[in-house]
Amino acid sequence: MGFIAPTPTPTTAYDLIDKDYAKRIIGGFTPGSVGYNAQDTLIGDLISAASLVCAGDRSFQYQQYTEIRNGNSAINCFFVENPPIDANMAVQIWAGRNTDYEFDDDHLLTNHQDYEILHSQGKIEFHAKLSDGIQNYALKYYGGFQSGQIPQDLQKACAMIVADMYKFPDERKAGLLSKSKDGWTTSYTQDEIPPRALWILRKYWHNISA
Repeated sequence: MGFIAPTPTPTTAYDLIDKDYAKRIIGGFTPGSVGYNAQDTLIGDLISAASLVCAGDRSFQYQQYTEIRNGNSAINCFFVENPPIDANMAVQIWAGRNTDYEFDDDHLLTNHQDYEILHSQGKIEFHAKLSDGIQNYALKYYGGFQSGQIPQDLQKACAMIVADMYKFPDERKAGLLSKSKDGWTTSYTQDEIPPRALWILRKYWHNISA
C-alpha cells in the first residue's frame, strides 16, 4: 500500500504566545484594570501576524508531516522542514517508488539499520549516500512544537515583533493586515523585524537539503 500526496503546511497561524504575554512586553497594561482587555482583538491579530513572520517558510505547529524529497548522491542526510522531530512517535522513510509510482512497503527503510535520527535538529542521517532522483524519497514524521513546549526565546522573539507592530501609528497597524499569506495577512517584512528578534529567529530558519 503506498501514498503520494504530502501533508500540507497548516493554512492558519499557530499563535506562539498568548495575549497576556504580549501585553507584558508591550507595556502599559495593568492586569485587572478596566481597560486591560480593550485591545484584545487587535493584539490577537498582531500575535497571529507575528507568529507567521516568525515561522518564515516553515511551521511551528505540532502535527504529522509528509515531505517528498529529491535524492542527491553528493549528500547522506536530510533536514526536515518542521523540526524538532518527536522522538516518541514513529518516523517512516521511503527510498524509491514502485512501478505504479507509489512509495510502498518494499521501499520502506529501517531506523538504525538504514539511517539515524537527530530529533532536536530535525536531521535524518543515512548510512549510505542518497540515490539520485526526482521526488524519490518520502519522509513522514511528527514535528513542530506541542502546546506548552514552545521555546522561551521563540516566544520572546514573537512578543518583540508584536510590541513593535503595536507601537506603529493606527494607520500603519491597519496596513499590517493587508497582504495574504496562507490564510492570514501581513505586510510586515523581514527587514522590519527588530534586530534582537531576528537574531533569535535565524536559528529556527535553516536551509533544507533537496
